[in-house]
Order: sequence, then structure tokens, then C-alpha cells
Amino acid sequence: MALRIRGGTWHYHFKFDGKRYGKTTGLAATKRNETTAHDKEAKHRQALREGRSPRRIPAREFTEAAKAFLCGAETQSSTSEQLPADCHEFRKYQGIFRT
Repeated sequence: MALRIRGGTWHYHFKFDGKRYGKTTGLAATKRNETTAHDKEAKHRQALREGRSPRRIPAREFTEAAKAFLCGAETQSSTSEQLPADCHEFRKYQGIFRT
């Protein structure tokens, strides 16, 4: 188990199925909290073994994300003032980001 202190709190990291996982425990880095921090890491590993993976944000292409951001920003007054109303600038360069 790889428990370490970062910024005054306990953090852990480990590999499972070839992927790296790490998280802060939110616990102050004291000797008293060390066992609880190890327990949190063990629970995370157990959840992965049981197929209960942590919530992940699905990956999507940049063009799709940029469209959603720009067109959604048009509805927010402070942001829309900074962006072209019809996403013209984005559409002009849209083809550059395709893979």
C-alpha cells in the first residue's frame, strides 16, 4: 500500500489492472489517522475488485466538447459577451482539430 503525505494530508496511490489510481483521504497526516487512511485505500481497492469503479467522466473529442461549451456559453450573459454569438470563430477552425 502506497500511503504518503502531501500538503499535510494522507494520500494513496496504487496500480490495479494496469491502471493507476490515487486519491486524497481528506485526513490530516497524523499518526492517529494513518490506520483510517489505509482503510480508505483498502475500500477503494475492494470496490475495484468488485467492479464498482469510481465515477469517471467519459472522454469525447475536442470538437464535440468545444461545441457544447461555446453553444452553452451563449445562454450565459457574462460568458456570451466574450464569445461570438454564433460560434463563428470556432466553426472557422473546427476542421483543424479532427483526427
